[in-house]
Amino acid sequence: MLYGGAQFLRREGRIVSYYKAAEATTLLCGICGAVVAGLVHVIVESDEKGVVDIVNLGVVASADIGNIIADIHHLIHSNPIAVSFVLG
Repeated sequence: MLYGGAQFLRREGRIVSYYKAAEATTLLCGICGAVVAGLVHVIVESDEKGVVDIVNLGVVASADIGNIIADIHHLIHSNPIAVSFVLG
């Protein structure tokens, strides 16, 4: 089981959270692991609704995670993988 984590950066006097980027990266790692293991008909679950919605709707509002989401899209469209939201 993989778990994401948050990183914080102080920029121009304010704290910026990279929580969604960490969650998206963890999701990508889980999907990559399923592909490498040769698993089929996989459902990857996450408790980060914002990231799941971005993956499933295909709308990226943040440049911080755009490339990560593009990699996820490539993998889930090339393999029988679904991404689902679950309460954490």
